[in-house]
Amino acid sequence: MTDAEKREKVMRGLECCSPQHGGTELCEQCPYYKEPFPCANTLLYDALALLKAQEPRVMTLEEARETLHTSDFLVMEEPHRSSIFLGHRGEWHFDLSNGEYLDFDDLDVGSNYVVEYGKIFRFWTSRPTEEQRKAVEWNV
Repeated sequence: MTDAEKREKVMRGLECCSPQHGGTELCEQCPYYKEPFPCANTLLYDALALLKAQEPRVMTLEEARETLHTSDFLVMEEPHRSSIFLGHRGEWHFDLSNGEYLDFDDLDVGSNYVVEYGKIFRFWTSRPTEEQRKAVEWNV
């Protein structure tokens, strides 16, 4: 099931269970109605998983490589800087604190930066809090 399909299933389930939309009167129309476990438990588990997936996290090398080529917005971090860099398409030129710079194709296979990913810089799925940044260790 794709993320979009899971979101649709969760939203439909929440609508069916909501007192504003009929509550238990719509149980048979709920996509969770015939789940093997209590439907509310499965619905809540799926909703929680979708919410957690939206939390900022460090991208894998593969995700970062893809994002550099497709995204309109990026969040980059270096271990020795107190701030993060927010970049957008057209500005895929990240100045690193060591005097070097990173372009959109510098994480492609064969690049020198591939082995440095997670050591001297990393990308996040969205802007992290200071606590989130500190909680994720660097690959030293």
